[in-house]
Amino acid sequence: MHKTFVSMIIAAFNEEKYIEHCLTTLLTQSLRPIELIVVDDGSTDRTWEILQLFKKNYPHIQIFRKKHVEQATARNFGFTKSQGEILVFPDADYYFDRFFVEKLVKPIMSGKVIATYTNDEYVANPDNVWSQCWNINAYLPPGRRVPLDNPVRGNNFRAIARSTFKKAGGFSETGYSNDITVLNKLGVKNAGLAVPGAICYHYNPDTLIKVSGAAYRKGSKGGMPLTLVNFIIYSPLNSFRKALFVAIKENKPYYVIFKIVFDLSLLTGMIVRLFFILVKNDPQLKSLGAKM
Repeated sequence: MHKTFVSMIIAAFNEEKYIEHCLTTLLTQSLRPIELIVVDDGSTDRTWEILQLFKKNYPHIQIFRKKHVEQATARNFGFTKSQGEILVFPDADYYFDRFFVEKLVKPIMSGKVIATYTNDEYVANPDNVWSQCWNINAYLPPGRRVPLDNPVRGNNFRAIARSTFKKAGGFSETGYSNDITVLNKLGVKNAGLAVPGAICYHYNPDTLIKVSGAAYRKGSKGGMPLTLVNFIIYSPLNSFRKALFVAIKENKPYYVIFKIVFDLSLLTGMIVRLFFILVKNDPQLKSLGAKM
């Protein structure tokens, strides 16, 4: 029996469109042996059906189905089922170069660092109009998911030593930047290393529904500070003004629709988050929230 060095843990929620390609590229990685664990996070589409088919063809894959609990909680559950000395956390809407995992974990296996990530992350659907708008809105170069000048050291990660992850208590199950919180809990700075050549491709939101969902999550989970300035910036009037300016500048008329949907969803998420903060601190609001 081979010793498992690397465990890949995926949390998948309604990824029927992407999960097959994701798993196929992970099953053909250059590094062996690899343990592959997929947690279906309460999907309502065909994700679980596709995972069951993969399990028939590749019995060594571990698949689990949970009710919807958000990505961080699903990943933490996957960790409890893993055995690898190094953990890799791919997203279900990614696909990967054959040498992705090998390059990502090599510095950890050699003991040089405790965590790694990649700056070689590209857009998997660059021709989709909403994907293009997503990059414009995020001030990213066309076709790239990270800036060209992204730092080579940071506290985000895709791969991490098991001992480090366990010591940190896993992902924080509240908040937005769950990978950053793991290393922050240990009180370390710039513990992650960007590994060159670890190439992957990520699908940007390709429908307005997905754009809205991603923006709402950012607002409601703490990805945007609840400051007066931010409430003004993402207000409808200011949003339309900026959308029109950027649409003309970039020659992308659809950006007006994108920006209004994104900002309104983000603002809604921020308002919901603010309300529940008030509920926790105000006895009357807390009583009202309990009845909702």
